[in-house]
Order: sequence, then C-alpha cells, then structure tokens
Amino acid sequence: MVSSNRWLLSCVTLAAAALAPVVTARAQAPVRGQWLVEGQAGGWWHRESRQPGSVYDAGPGGFVGVRLGHAVGEARLDQRLRLVAGTGYGRLGEAYTEVIICPTGEVLRAIHRSELIPLTVGAEYDVVRGRTALAIGIEAGALWTRAPVGSRTGPPPIDADSDARSRDWGSPAAVMLPSVTLRRVWAPTFSGSVSLRALSGQDPLANLLRRPMLALGLAWEP
Repeated sequence: MVSSNRWLLSCVTLAAAALAPVVTARAQAPVRGQWLVEGQAGGWWHRESRQPGSVYDAGPGGFVGVRLGHAVGEARLDQRLRLVAGTGYGRLGEAYTEVIICPTGEVLRAIHRSELIPLTVGAEYDVVRGRTALAIGIEAGALWTRAPVGSRTGPPPIDADSDARSRDWGSPAAVMLPSVTLRRVWAPTFSGSVSLRALSGQDPLANLLRRPMLALGLAWEP
C-alpha cells in the first residue's frame, strides 16, 4: 500500500513538473480579445508628383483614423493573424502653391491644401508575439483626394469657377497600405501601438512611398 502511494505521488509530482512551464507561459502571455477597435492619430508626408510652376510643402499633415480588427482562430493565446478594416481623414493645410504669371506680368499665387480619405481592408500578422508584439500588414481599397484652393494672392483668376471645382472630391483611386506596427498590451482589454505605413495611390507599386504615414493608436480589445 505504501509503495502504491509513493508511486502515485511520484506520478503526480512528475506531471506537475511537466505542466509547470506551460501553466507559467499561459499565465504570463497576454490574452487578447477577438475584436480590436482602435483610434489613431498621427502625421503624413506629401510626396505628390511635381508640376512645373508649383512650390511644394512636404508636410507633415495631420491624420486621424479608426480601425476595426478581428482575430482569426479560436485559441486566443495563439492568434497571430487578424483581419482589419480602416478609414480616416488626412489634411495638409498648405500642400503646394501654384504660381501663374499673367500676360500683364502680374503674378497669381493659389495656395492649395491637400486632403485624403482612405477606405481599406486587409490583414496583419504578428511576426513577434507577446505582450509587446510586432506585426506586418497589407491592406487595399479606395482613396479619395482633393486639393482645394485655400487662398490666393494677386489678381482674380480668369476662370471664376476654378476655386469651386477644386473643392470637389475626385473619383476614388486604387490604394495599397503596407504597414509595420509595434503594439504593447497594457491590460487584458487595452493596448497601444505605433505604426509606420505607406499610403500609395493610383499605381500602388510605382508610388509606394508617395504618402508615408506615422500613427499612434489606442485600442480596445473586448
């Protein structure tokens, strides 16, 4: 009987020793939620195609946005892949100045601001997982832009309706949004992030670095 009890105690001890690292790892690993709702704010830099007779300001401009994500998989501790969707609004107050020399010799300057609204969907993957995680992502979607005239100096424009037309949003263009995100879990339902992105339009591969972005985020992960 004593031998049987010793054998049973030895089995329990060995099992506890084998499971201890697993239990410790699970206790230390952050349990992230299935969903992610994140607000973001940051800056973006203007790298538009240069036009003759224009003076450009590279920025940075301001950007605010929101992202929604959903983790793929059932094991919350092992989730690396997350489906994401996002939108936002970016604005650079004095993006470029258009300079026109009139036949009379007078100089007309039109100061344009640059605005954009992206709408994208895609995925991100944690290449480094833990309380501090590093993720790479790729999103694609549509981008609306406009460059309205904010102010003018010099004589009135020949075309009086040109300023009004500059305030119209153009047709959406295809856009890609590759990203690298560093995320830190502060609590079971909250995390903060720093992300570097490249918002490219029209010809995404050729214009990959036309609008680089840097954003800080605060996420709720229920």
